[in-house]
Amino acid sequence: DNDGWTDATPDKISDTLATFSLDNFDNFGRSVALTGNVLAVGAYRDDDGGSSRGAVYVFTDTDNDGWTDATPDKISDTLATLSLDNGDFFGSSVALAGNVLVVGSSGDDDGGTDRGAVYIFIDSDNDKNWAEETPIKLSDSLSTFSLNNSDAFGISVALAGNMLAVGANGDDDGGTDRGAVYIFIDSDNDKNWAEETPIKLSDSLSTFSLDNSDNFGRSMALTGNVLAVGANGDDDGGSSSGAVYYFRP
Repeated sequence: DNDGWTDATPDKISDTLATFSLDNFDNFGRSVALTGNVLAVGAYRDDDGGSSRGAVYVFTDTDNDGWTDATPDKISDTLATLSLDNGDFFGSSVALAGNVLVVGSSGDDDGGTDRGAVYIFIDSDNDKNWAEETPIKLSDSLSTFSLNNSDAFGISVALAGNMLAVGANGDDDGGTDRGAVYIFIDSDNDKNWAEETPIKLSDSLSTFSLDNSDNFGRSMALTGNVLAVGANGDDDGGSSSGAVYYFRP
């Protein structure tokens, strides 16, 4: 009736559905992304293969009546295309656009403890089954950028057009846990952001300043030429009152 959501009865996706099952402390719903008839849900504490390795469930609404009756594809350490370690927290964040699924793994230890990583799945045959695809991984192992311990790169992700933005709310540029955002631009439109050198937004820029524990990059949204970044630890007006920065290049 186009008068808002307050009078709408929601559908609920949880362990009570017959189409899939969850375990204690999976934290299903830690992250969500939606495009068209596809819904992706992160469960970053899922224990497939080991403790808190994480998982993502992808639901496709084939009959256009909602996702509660859809059996999801599950992406986790049990797949042959993906290998995770304990505490990787795969599914910390998710983003969807077209045939691309991006998943943050903020506890990944490539290069050092909890530096974080992002996995990019490209649905090459457009069958909406990302679980069969071998992902591209962005992490400290790339030569195009470097991370530090506890940066939590991948705690948030946003995707629009040829731009991928990744939050690292534990980044220490300028001080402890001030946070940062990395922006990757797919200059040749091959959907391989791993070959691109990112632009970094952090306290080191002259255009804005952060304080310790601001957690800039804890959440993020991207559309067109506008990037919005959450800094939930910002102390403007009071301790951890929080703030949002939006950039229009």
